[in-house]
Amino acid sequence: MNYKIIFILPFILMFSSCTILKRVIYQENTYQGNFLNINITNKIKNNMSKKQIIDILGYPYIINYKKNNTIWYYIFIKKSNSKLEQNTIILIFNNKNKLINIKKINLIKN
Repeated sequence: MNYKIIFILPFILMFSSCTILKRVIYQENTYQGNFLNINITNKIKNNMSKKQIIDILGYPYIINYKKNNTIWYYIFIKKSNSKLEQNTIILIFNNKNKLINIKKINLIKN
């Protein structure tokens, strides 16, 4: 009986260690997109030009052209361990390339 336990125990530990270690082992945070935080995004004001916005935030992740407006999407995704966090800014420009609307969704507070 003791031999069976001694023989089976290493296999149990070997196969279960992967799931246990996944929670314990350090995993580096993964960042994707334009880094968005409140300090940076508070610099954005209505009537700013597209160039001024690019100087602050960089180029947008997605550009959507509508009839009279251009919509820019800035998206930042942070993955740490099993937690996924997404922050988005939607900027709407008029036909004169001036910012007319800002929508902020789930910004990281630093």
